Amino acid sequence: MMEAIIKYTCVESEVDKLLNINGLRFEHLIEIVRDTLDEELKVIDFYGLCEKPNLQHFFLADSIKRGHFVLTTNFDFLIEHALIQSGVNEDDIICVITKDDFQNYSNPEALKKEGKKVLYKIHGSTKNSITGESTKTTLITTLKAFGSNKKGLNIFAVEPFKRELFNNITKDRSLVIMGYSGSDDFDVVPTLKLLEDLQDVIWINHINNDEGNEKIYEIDANMDGGSESSDNTNQILVGIKRMNNANRVFRINVNTSRMVKILLNNKHRLSSEDFSMNPIEWLKENIRAPDEIIKYYIPFRIYFDLNLFDDSLKLIKKILTIAEKLEKQSWIVNALTFIGEINKNKGNYSEALDMYNKASNIHESSGFKPSKSLYLSRVTLVNNIGTIYLRLGKYKEALECYQIGLEAIDNLEDMETKATIISNIGVVYYNKGEFSRALAQYEEALKIDEQLGNLWGMADRLYNIGSIHLNQSNFPKAVEYFGEVLKIDEQMGNLSGRATTLIHFGNIYKAQGNFLKAMNYFDEALKLNEKLGDKSVKSMILNNIGEVYKDRKNYHEALKFFDKALRIMEELEETPKMAITLFNIGNTYFEYGMYDQALKFIIESLEINKDLKYRNRMMSDFYTLALIYFAQGDIPLALDYFSESLKVAREFNDLTMMTRVYLDSGKIYFNQWNYPFALRRFEEALKISEEQNNTEVTVESLNNIAAVYIRQHRLIDARKLLEKALEILNMHALSDSDDAKMIKETLDYVKSQIDDNAKS
Repeated sequence: MMEAIIKYTCVESEVDKLLNINGLRFEHLIEIVRDTLDEELKVIDFYGLCEKPNLQHFFLADSIKRGHFVLTTNFDFLIEHALIQSGVNEDDIICVITKDDFQNYSNPEALKKEGKKVLYKIHGSTKNSITGESTKTTLITTLKAFGSNKKGLNIFAVEPFKRELFNNITKDRSLVIMGYSGSDDFDVVPTLKLLEDLQDVIWINHINNDEGNEKIYEIDANMDGGSESSDNTNQILVGIKRMNNANRVFRINVNTSRMVKILLNNKHRLSSEDFSMNPIEWLKENIRAPDEIIKYYIPFRIYFDLNLFDDSLKLIKKILTIAEKLEKQSWIVNALTFIGEINKNKGNYSEALDMYNKASNIHESSGFKPSKSLYLSRVTLVNNIGTIYLRLGKYKEALECYQIGLEAIDNLEDMETKATIISNIGVVYYNKGEFSRALAQYEEALKIDEQLGNLWGMADRLYNIGSIHLNQSNFPKAVEYFGEVLKIDEQMGNLSGRATTLIHFGNIYKAQGNFLKAMNYFDEALKLNEKLGDKSVKSMILNNIGEVYKDRKNYHEALKFFDKALRIMEELEETPKMAITLFNIGNTYFEYGMYDQALKFIIESLEINKDLKYRNRMMSDFYTLALIYFAQGDIPLALDYFSESLKVAREFNDLTMMTRVYLDSGKIYFNQWNYPFALRRFEEALKISEEQNNTEVTVESLNNIAAVYIRQHRLIDARKLLEKALEILNMHALSDSDDAKMIKETLDYVKSQIDDNAKS
């Protein structure tokens, strides 16, 4: 069917390449076709035409009759036909398809006692073939979920409302998986890892020619190589075994038809007529023929969704040319928007912005009639433009775009998109350091998500709120909100999310200096991740453990963990994460006093961040290079890099970095006896710190300005500043701190000098 769809709907020049793409899912292809040619999802009706079950269908029907439980991901009605043709009364057959079905029939043992023969269709179906009820919305939901998840993204297990049934149906039983390749790791495999209290897991791995003999393997949690463990199926089974939710895990390599034929003992007679309807002929009769633009658009969307940006860019430019020739304004807007999206994904922000703005201008001036799709197109455009401005640190422009998006969305009922835009506004305020305003936006978005029951959105907003409290060192509140995220992760069965949330807990306790508790959380996250086998998350955990050792001044251990993390990132080609770890390694060498080594790694980090146009990370690289050159005595280079760091900090309005640069560069000018320059830098730091109520920086700035005044013999002014600094420390119960003691000593010296001057 996939071959038929591609040949029927796609431009001929792309057919061979499309047919050879690894990872293209049937559901993904169907979702694209539904959006363009088949709004009513007629293509799935093809699978309801066949009424001739094969041996596997009769085997599953026989299993149901004998009291076993059967769940299927298939869309067709062939198991139902097999049940009826096996003599089961239709009144005794229950098909579980909808949300209500899963909630009403979540106790399979009770149904079995009533003599009911139940089939659980976990991916939905076009209809309930027993009752005649239309259930197409269940299938649309599944296809939409499949279609919207690109290959390689962190995808989720089955919906929470199905979890009770899954738990009840598998408790203390053996689970047999057959007819499933495991190649589309969407919801079945993550769900298998969540199931608890299983006796055994038995995976039937189909072999076309098994030469009349099955081969049975028991899976060991320590398997990590060899011919059997190198394929996708064994990786899945090793992951299930590592979860320790089943006593034993088996893989059986066998020809499935041969196996079921023996087990059924030839008691079912198959139809003598094969189902032989040609899919491509059926498509021609039932699905409208694509026009020239659609023939290019469908392969474009496949390439785009699979991140094959060069191929997708070639085709969308072709679509733009055709649309301009035919004067199809809506397609011109779509093409320009997608060209912008590709450039955004490739980090070409100026090109992306240019395309988005062109699309937006046409959209506003073309006189489109208002419609939901067009409003959404406008919302998408301004949201994308806002995101570009956000990444460039142009917060005013980003806010203006998001506000336009909110005004447009108010004409619709798309509350989920509204929550996303409101949350984006929160991100702008967060990046500006306006945490109270960011908090208000996140909380507003959270209310919408709660009304919608959008667990993913709720988790995202709660995470953002927790991050604000962590940034403000309000650790109890941060723990509270990350705890809520953890509950949602558990509710959704999101083990990967749980591992990430555990990392955040570790970071909270690391920020508090509670290194033992931080390490406990990182260790727990690492153990969970070992079961999941997610190398990307593992590298992040190792990096964080390295940071703990660095903070504890155990530089040797820190470098060991950073090196382990870096090796995994290099293997996975995760360049942005590599820059973070390279930066950490450079910082560790700097604190270690090994300046040449520090320079090497910080420069590597800077080069990556320059290539990726990550200006905010470049800011940290510049700042650290300035510190290194200062430590080496190269004052001109140190001042140059402080200047570069300050330039980026001003772009992003990063007040924390601005104060650090002002203080550190001010100290250089102070040591060079350039008191006017030093004074200006210290005063700038003081101004920001007082606006932010940052006690630590305010006291440091007052002390530094007083030092300049002492050198300038402005002793009365110096005394006033030192007294003010002590007053602030006393207000915050820091009168016994080391800073307070040092300032008292300086103040005593200043007072004695004033007295001496008075006497003389």
